[in-house]
Amino acid sequence: MIEIKPVRDVAVILLYNKYGEFLLGRRKEGKFAAGYYELPGGKREDGESLLQTVKRETLEEISYTLKRPQLIYECHVDYSIGQIPLHVFAEELEAENLSEAVKARSSDYNRPKFPANEAAELVWVTGHKALSLKLLPIMRAMLDLTPFRRLLPNIGPVDLSVDKDVHI
Repeated sequence: MIEIKPVRDVAVILLYNKYGEFLLGRRKEGKFAAGYYELPGGKREDGESLLQTVKRETLEEISYTLKRPQLIYECHVDYSIGQIPLHVFAEELEAENLSEAVKARSSDYNRPKFPANEAAELVWVTGHKALSLKLLPIMRAMLDLTPFRRLLPNIGPVDLSVDKDVHI
């Protein structure tokens, strides 16, 4: 049985590279929305600012230290567990911010092989490739918005109808 916890603000990171790709994680089995791809991030803890949350969650989930994440989008997402306030930050990947452990396992520092500390897997994808994955519906909808299109070239048309029967 999946444990449902009280709803809290969620802060996520759109970490993108010089190739126009960004990092997605697939949710583990046994978790809420298992198998869906989403941006790395998580819930705000008591006393944290949203900036502190996204920095902490990014470090915990992918062992990457954010330097200058910028808030690019905010919304409320309706799920079966309630309405979740979502805050999306963005930052371009910088090789000098990679840990030595991540550098050691990566041949291309612009597509580093981050450890999937909390996800089933992590993947670097273009916007176009992301649209072929099992995305959380909000993720697909966000790719069609101006703040995301500015940062991720060549997303192409986004078909929101593919999610019309998805209820999470």
